[in-house]
Amino acid sequence: MGKWSKAENRLAVYSAVFFLLFVFIFCYYVAADASGKQIVASPFGVDFGVYYTAGKMATTGAVNSIYDASAHHAALEEVLGRKLPFMLSWVYPPMFLLTVAPFSFLPYHLALALWLIITFALAFFAVYLLVP
Repeated sequence: MGKWSKAENRLAVYSAVFFLLFVFIFCYYVAADASGKQIVASPFGVDFGVYYTAGKMATTGAVNSIYDASAHHAALEEVLGRKLPFMLSWVYPPMFLLTVAPFSFLPYHLALALWLIITFALAFFAVYLLVP
């Protein structure tokens, strides 16, 4: 019997292929964002932008405007430096600001990189604990 007869071997290869595909797509979006040739609906960093903007609003004293969807969205577009064709607002509980507010003291791209590294490390650790 060959290597492909074991499901574990096939699963490992498929996982590696999908991981490499993810890394390629991620690098493409990072390069497009860094070059200034952003795709209008680029998903890179937009979701974190919601957190970063709310943290920035909280640390600068605009706490009352965080749950105002239009004010938050305007601040988000200012942080991202582009117009978004969709509306994003802060829908999280106030306690979540304790998690995201410290990132707002850093420049946006550095905060985004740290957020991605930390959340990836936590996800990797969770998988490590789950898989024997």
